[in-house]
Amino acid sequence: MTDGHAKKHTNKSNRARDNVERKIVYKSVLDNPLQVRWPNIPENIQNAILALIVSILDGVAEMHAKTQSTSRKRKKGEHTAEVVKKKYRLEEQESSCAGMHVDTTSQSDTPTISADGATQPPIILDHLTIGINEVTKALEHIAKFRRRDMSSEQSDSPSVHMPTSRLVVVCLADINPPILVGHLPNLVAACNSAESSGDRHKTWLVPLAKGAEQTLAAAIGLKRVATIAIDASAPQFSSLEYLLESVPILTAPWLHPTPNARTELVPTHIKQLKTTAPKDMRAAKELRTKGRVEAKRRKQAK
Repeated sequence: MTDGHAKKHTNKSNRARDNVERKIVYKSVLDNPLQVRWPNIPENIQNAILALIVSILDGVAEMHAKTQSTSRKRKKGEHTAEVVKKKYRLEEQESSCAGMHVDTTSQSDTPTISADGATQPPIILDHLTIGINEVTKALEHIAKFRRRDMSSEQSDSPSVHMPTSRLVVVCLADINPPILVGHLPNLVAACNSAESSGDRHKTWLVPLAKGAEQTLAAAIGLKRVATIAIDASAPQFSSLEYLLESVPILTAPWLHPTPNARTELVPTHIKQLKTTAPKDMRAAKELRTKGRVEAKRRKQAK
């Protein structure tokens, strides 16, 4: 996405509308200067990163399919066992009423599911975070930890080791509305800006083109996948490093300003807000004044 890309901002209201005819107008408002924009990445780099991620996720879809199948069998077995127990209880009640004794010890064996067929989950799952909420929590934890790590370095106190780097992939073109992931650039910039050890720790953010969500969902074995995060400690992550050299690192200098840093002014960005206004402003004003007088009269009558 380029800086010159125009967006249409609409303002929807739940207020009751009057009968005055209205027209569409555009109001100029100042955009937030502290908003971090999505990185501009060539489409061929996006496709190459997606293809490598799909190869890294090999085996995850099969594991999820087996897990779902095992879960269905377990639930079916529990349901069958409950039905059998109810049947035995009814037989015991009937036999007790008839003065007979029924031995149910040999009949109370419930079906069990063997765990011999369980397979070892892929190693990549230990380095993978799936979903908007989980990725958001992980980024918030990293940003908070690195700020605490910086303060501990200033006080010469020991700190706990955190994963060095992380890649965040977002299916931006497939997400509607985009505001669901609009906070991720700021979070990634917070992680990078709070870093005190230079280029050793990085968090990359890669938005993907339309259709990437279906590809990622098929590779993971889920219905929908909006965003994922992969730790740099994941196997085969080194195959992504040469592609990530073309991905800009998002930062927010105002989060961690340096004493001798040069002050840079953020260029003014004016956006157009689409809204409505009465065609006849004088008639609308008179109607509004009349409504206030009527409301005041009703209030005094009470």
